[in-house]
Amino acid sequence: MSTNGFHLVKDLPLTLSPLFVWKQEHIVRLTRLLILALRMLALVEMRVRQGMVGADATLAGLYEGQPQRTTSRPSGKRILNTFSTLLKVS
Repeated sequence: MSTNGFHLVKDLPLTLSPLFVWKQEHIVRLTRLLILALRMLALVEMRVRQGMVGADATLAGLYEGQPQRTTSRPSGKRILNTFSTLLKVS
């Protein structure tokens, strides 16, 4: 995962800019939850990329509006977006 992964928890869809959590315990738990989510996203990305390197493969259909575009290094966000789109259709 890229080193700027923390922008994912600040930007859409979470938009945590105006964070309305006042208790210290809640802040700590929310921070831990978000870090865990980022680690899971990084793990998904790493495993998919490792599998693709071993198979010398590329993925298509990860880019909206560009179904023929392929990549050999998909981001975790694009992978999860594709899965969520597939689940909505089913």
